[in-house]
Amino acid sequence: MALAPDATLMTVGPKNPQTYYPPLVKRLLECASVHGAAYMRIGTNGNGTAPYNLITADEDGALVFGAFDYGHPFEYDIKSSQWSTKPMGMHEVLAVALQYLE
Repeated sequence: MALAPDATLMTVGPKNPQTYYPPLVKRLLECASVHGAAYMRIGTNGNGTAPYNLITADEDGALVFGAFDYGHPFEYDIKSSQWSTKPMGMHEVLAVALQYLE
């Protein structure tokens, strides 16, 4: 079953958060160090057990840093409707990730 178009990590969590969040946080920090900010959207095609993520330097998604699968970059149609319409800021993601990384 596909996820809602506005799904986020707050509405669907990864199946293995201890392995999902460290590479995501690393990529968000890399983006923020280069561009000053970082946002992420999850892929909405799957069921959310290990969502791909699209990291951008701006909230509207115009400045793409990259698309990642467990921290590994991959080529993907970044303009497709297969990414969530609702971004999460880096601080929001960190707040969720810290619940699993303590």
